[in-house]
Amino acid sequence: MHRTGIELQPATLKHLEEMARLHTETFLHEPWSAGFMEKLLRRTGAFGLIAQAPSPSPPLFGFTIAQQALDEAEILTITVGRKHQRTGIGGMLLDRLVNDMKNRGVKTLFLDVATDNHPALALYHSRDFLECGLRRNYYRNGTDAQLMAKNLAL
Repeated sequence: MHRTGIELQPATLKHLEEMARLHTETFLHEPWSAGFMEKLLRRTGAFGLIAQAPSPSPPLFGFTIAQQALDEAEILTITVGRKHQRTGIGGMLLDRLVNDMKNRGVKTLFLDVATDNHPALALYHSRDFLECGLRRNYYRNGTDAQLMAKNLAL
């Protein structure tokens, strides 16, 4: 637990419906279904983390899904529910993910982020991710994606 009342733990298939609800709430133009996330989590090298309150049926505040291939990994999504954005939960998930990736032997961690998602860009820059490419019209709504990378081998 990094902040009072929030625990980070591995995502499991029992979290899929709540993860899909949060993703739909956060990414209106490209929501992911529970079925799609199940396929992602079942891939070799894929895993997720959830942020939730400690209680018998805790609410889910956010989650991340990433996938590793050899010594590289990609963050597929970091999602924080609208009510909990800008509270540090995204940073907690990212910091834990980076630490877990280092422990798995990952040397480079990649991600794509919408160029108009200024809070996410600020978060990634604050964690030393560097811009390394641009994907034009990457998202369905025509928004470009900034490709970013972080060297974990240092």
